Amino acid sequence: MGAEIVGKLIVYDEMMNLVLDSAREVDPTSGEVKRSVGTLFIRGNNVLFVTLE
Repeated sequence: MGAEIVGKLIVYDEMMNLVLDSAREVDPTSGEVKRSVGTLFIRGNNVLFVTLE
């Protein structure tokens, strides 16, 4: 099972690579922040879905 990452989307490209600012890993059941990671690059092949909050 993967991680749930929450943050501000800064940029993305045609391969769905993402750069997030103020990124944090969140427990999907409780919503509790597990850890803050700051600026984060995520390769598109690791993205399952993206939602707006």
